[in-house]
Amino acid sequence: MVLLLRDITSLLSRVKQFKAEDLEVLEQKCRQYFNAASIFVTVNPSVWTLGYVAPVHAKNVFSRFSVGIGINTMQGREAKNQKLKEYSENSRAVIKGRNP
Repeated sequence: MVLLLRDITSLLSRVKQFKAEDLEVLEQKCRQYFNAASIFVTVNPSVWTLGYVAPVHAKNVFSRFSVGIGINTMQGREAKNQKLKEYSENSRAVIKGRNP
């Protein structure tokens, strides 16, 4: 299960390196992970989402934009980094005695 999860994470975090044949591999590995989890541990919403929703979402994003769903995580980081930069600039201004 750990090896399947490693492979799934690797496929899901790709952006430009994602190819059409990776969709089939992703779906197969997600289904195997779900089946293994249902046999050896309990199935919770996270396991079900990874087994059934993640491959469909990846296929949808790839068909629309021709990229992997790793693009979702990049968008969040960009906004976070911009906000952190703004906070650091404001704190420097306060330290120097100016209002931001």
